Amino acid sequence: MVTMGMQSTKIMRSSPTLFPFRFRFRLRRLTGSHPQRNAHFRLLLRLFVLTLLLVVAYKGMRAAFYGVAAYQDVVELQTLRTRSLTPAEKLGQAERQLASLSTVMAGLDQELDIFYPLLRMARPLPGYGPALAAGPELVGMGIDLLAVARDALTLAPTQLAAAVDHGDAAALLALLEALSHQDPTLAGRLAQVEARLDQLPIGSFPPALAGPLGNLQAVLQLATPALRSAPVLPQMLGFQGARTYLILVQNNHELRATGGFLSGIGTLRLENGAITHLEFVDSYDIGRDDVEHPWAPPPMQRYMGIDLLFLRDANWSPDLPTTAQLARAIYQQDTGNLVDGVITLDLRAVQLLVGALEPLTVPAAAEPLTADNVVDQIKEFWNRPPESEATLQGGQFWEWWERRKDFMPMLAQAFLDKLQRGQFDFLKLANALYTALDERAIQIWVEEPILAAELARMDWDGGLRPPAQGDFLALVDTNMGYNKVDAVVRREVQYTVSWPATAGEPPLAQAVITYEHPLAVPGHQCDNTPRYGSGYDDMLRRCYFNYVRLYVPAGSELLEVEGVETDSVVSQRGENNTQLFAGYFVMLPGSRHTVTFTYRLPPDLTPENYTLAIRRQAGSPPLPVTIQVDGQKTIVTVTRGRYTWPAPGAKERSLIRAPRGG
Repeated sequence: MVTMGMQSTKIMRSSPTLFPFRFRFRLRRLTGSHPQRNAHFRLLLRLFVLTLLLVVAYKGMRAAFYGVAAYQDVVELQTLRTRSLTPAEKLGQAERQLASLSTVMAGLDQELDIFYPLLRMARPLPGYGPALAAGPELVGMGIDLLAVARDALTLAPTQLAAAVDHGDAAALLALLEALSHQDPTLAGRLAQVEARLDQLPIGSFPPALAGPLGNLQAVLQLATPALRSAPVLPQMLGFQGARTYLILVQNNHELRATGGFLSGIGTLRLENGAITHLEFVDSYDIGRDDVEHPWAPPPMQRYMGIDLLFLRDANWSPDLPTTAQLARAIYQQDTGNLVDGVITLDLRAVQLLVGALEPLTVPAAAEPLTADNVVDQIKEFWNRPPESEATLQGGQFWEWWERRKDFMPMLAQAFLDKLQRGQFDFLKLANALYTALDERAIQIWVEEPILAAELARMDWDGGLRPPAQGDFLALVDTNMGYNKVDAVVRREVQYTVSWPATAGEPPLAQAVITYEHPLAVPGHQCDNTPRYGSGYDDMLRRCYFNYVRLYVPAGSELLEVEGVETDSVVSQRGENNTQLFAGYFVMLPGSRHTVTFTYRLPPDLTPENYTLAIRRQAGSPPLPVTIQVDGQKTIVTVTRGRYTWPAPGAKERSLIRAPRGG
């Protein structure tokens, strides 16, 4: 028995050496044992390679043909807007061009099919690699979008012709309402395409491709909620009676919870889709001493000396729906006017909107305004009010103070004039508006429930909204120093989550926030007394008096806080089912300061189900974040209003596995 076993083992060990011998023997018989057979094999191999090359060349030529045809169809569609045709003729021509383009794109997809695996492998290549890798997805999205466009032409030809002919708000609303009524799936189909587009690294594409795709993304992001909100848009745009909206102008150089100090207050009235009134005033002009105002939050009373809450300081809550309703109530109390909604905009929004309309002519400005110079020009207007000789240092303080914000209505009027003249690129403006909403440089709250729900769905309402499941992190800074140092202060976050070795124990979280003030001022003494100094830039070279808040999931337990005044530490229930940790600190200009929150997360968060939603504060600059979760590390700069980790559909791409215990 033992001998047989040993023989069997011996045979098994020797068998691997026999197979290569037999294989080599047969291969030699096939190719090398006879010169004639060898030549025959090589001929067959060459014929196969030549045939393969011919097929590839043929498919490539046909793909190029379809690509050129697609480009020609797109050019025809673009020039259609400027041709001297009736609306009906334009629609007919558009229908024919879309049909042609659909056929061409289907052909292109078919011819490129064999190349798709190679294209997807091109991602690491420098320059065009990411765009080539996205080629299959871009072709598929193009086909889907063309199907939606052709359906729209078929479903609402009359309304579409009116929109092309008139181009006014009434015609566009009628078109949206008709499309949403005829085919309720259109919005969902557009949303699916937009979601696919959102997953592509458009920022790494060549500019010639990234620009049009960015514009397309903006149009899709605006069109989808517009279709879903079509039934209530006429009401909100004043077609069923005038609507008035309160505009809160936030100076994010002095950061507050919803984006910045409320420097200006505007009112916007819409009637039949047209702007019939637009006015801006200094926020200090809104306020009456003969009516009762709510008490200011305790931190504002303690660190800023503010006892009563006037409109200019009303944005204490980072949840804009909460702040908006408070601001509306205070505004109504102080002015007697009730508004139908609240809109916020900050300096970033001004940059984006001016960039979409540039050059913008303002009579008092030395040169036309552009995205690059508008903030500097605003600071210059603040230092030297237009149409006035008064300056901050010129001995006419009160005249200067009364007129330092006169530029706001001038800028608004220049913006409105260019819109009314139609002298702008619609796609560029749509892109600017979408970017402002996406970054929360513009936020909108309305009372109407359908539109309010849509704004919340798009995360455009400024709501502090933790996910139903998963981790949540929202850093909220409030500048309490009566200065503008947030124009230069930079911050970054290192966020670590780990699970104890004992099963069932809740995870431990640590958020390390590092602040840097780059402007050194030797011998500077910290003083948060309200004062203007020598000018706007003087208010950048001061200490940072910051009340820092961290919103985390409800049920989290604070263990330790470092980097804040000991008697300022707060742990309490926050807005919208969150837990709030807070504290106060002061840092010198030209220094770095670190605040560390250490806490336990709720026990239902496990390594298997863990996700993280990060909410970037409105008005703050792009936020560098390092995330380390149970050995998985990601470094990201959050530019949008919200970031989800791991990114949907991109978990393996975004994570760098770190060694355990390293």
